[in-house]
Amino acid sequence: MWICEKCEEENEDSFDSCWKCQTHSEIGSDKSKVQQEIVGEEEEKKDTIIKEEEKLEEGVKKHQPILLIVSIVVLLFSFYFLPRLLIPIIGRNLMLPLVFVPSVIVYSLLKSYFKKQIKQ
Repeated sequence: MWICEKCEEENEDSFDSCWKCQTHSEIGSDKSKVQQEIVGEEEEKKDTIIKEEEKLEEGVKKHQPILLIVSIVVLLFSFYFLPRLLIPIIGRNLMLPLVFVPSVIVYSLLKSYFKKQIKQ
């Protein structure tokens, strides 16, 4: 049990503040300071992570024209070469989705490559 300094009411040890006047006990104020420090550290960590992600996205945006040009070139080659190679094997029904797959794969690989280069 602890006694409130302001209203002199008895409070249980589990309470951080007085139930009557809401004055914080010394133990309660120490707990809240520690909790505020922990929350502050977590927010700082989140802010640094967000800043790093924003930096990566800005770096990838700088290379966006390269990503798009290479993907379009791969798409054009796949439109030209894949039908000649795959139509006898799979037919015409699955041809259109398979033509776009290489350009999507190349785009995602190049994007991850540029992210790794920016991190270093």
